[in-house]
Amino acid sequence: MKNRIMSLVLAGVISAGTVGAVSAEETAERAKGIKFLADSAYRVNTSTGYVGGVTPDTTVATLLGALENKNGVDVIRDKTLGASDEVQHGDMLTLKAEDGAVKAQYEIIFMGNANKDTKVNLGDAAAMLQKIAKWEVAIDEIASDVNGDGAVNLSDVSLLLQNIAGWEKAKFVKTPVLPGKGDSRVSSSISTSDATTPTDNPGNINLRKGQDLGVKFTVPEGKVGKYAKANFPSWGDSKGSIRLSLYKWDTDYATTVANDSIYTEYHENFADGTEFKLNFLDSAGKGIPAGDYVWRIHDGFDERINPDNESEPVGVGLFATGCPKADSGVTIFFEGEALDPESKDSFGPIALIGIGD
Repeated sequence: MKNRIMSLVLAGVISAGTVGAVSAEETAERAKGIKFLADSAYRVNTSTGYVGGVTPDTTVATLLGALENKNGVDVIRDKTLGASDEVQHGDMLTLKAEDGAVKAQYEIIFMGNANKDTKVNLGDAAAMLQKIAKWEVAIDEIASDVNGDGAVNLSDVSLLLQNIAGWEKAKFVKTPVLPGKGDSRVSSSISTSDATTPTDNPGNINLRKGQDLGVKFTVPEGKVGKYAKANFPSWGDSKGSIRLSLYKWDTDYATTVANDSIYTEYHENFADGTEFKLNFLDSAGKGIPAGDYVWRIHDGFDERINPDNESEPVGVGLFATGCPKADSGVTIFFEGEALDPESKDSFGPIALIGIGD
């Protein structure tokens, strides 16, 4: 599950040992990023940070052999995998610069592998049915959305069963999507990366100590707000901290965040790429009522040093895309200032805010 600040699954900072000399041609090739050949079975989604099309029994050699350029690209689990190793769900396809710093990183997922056990079988169909029936089970919702319509439902279970049975036309979507971002919009959600402007920013940004990101959104009349969630890279070391808070909008951003938060959570030394979901439900299971709110992402800290500026730590990552447009109902605040939705220098986190009845 896997861009500017955030989103989920990309660049990081990994210490490197001695790096050998690299030719100008190789440097130019690395600058192109990670891209698969057009006729390959695999795809990378730069918006979500995932690699799709990979199936069980795929070897590292097979996957890397389908790239346009393999210079500096490896598959990493706890360590760099060898060519004959089989890829697993959750491995990271990683591109490093000449100095060893990570330039891009995408999470490999097996579509249909709902229970994340690196197999695609009836156990996944059972897990998806339990989730649809609202059992208290955890599934990989992106891997479960095998038809790529932005939701996990019985259509996905049907396609999964057909695929397991070997039906020739039962093909999974190659490019994984975040919930709510498929061809069929989920009416009970706000995708903060919908209706965005083009951007010149990279696929992720860092939240460093003291920096502050706010997402202002509206819960319509007759609806309730249920949650906000996103994926947070910690640059490969599973260290760092982040705080997620919810506030009722009051006059302006500064006034809003000076008030007490409605909900807050603090996460420390979490696994790289973890999806955090801040639930807005009270003890009775009811969400926040209609009105304007701010989902605040702040107090990000990672002690690792930013290689571009040795005086500051790298911070905690967030995947991002273009800034939501003015008519999207979402406003992004960074360092207390509303970002210009028409500026290519602005951004918006890849995240989902759940709205329901």
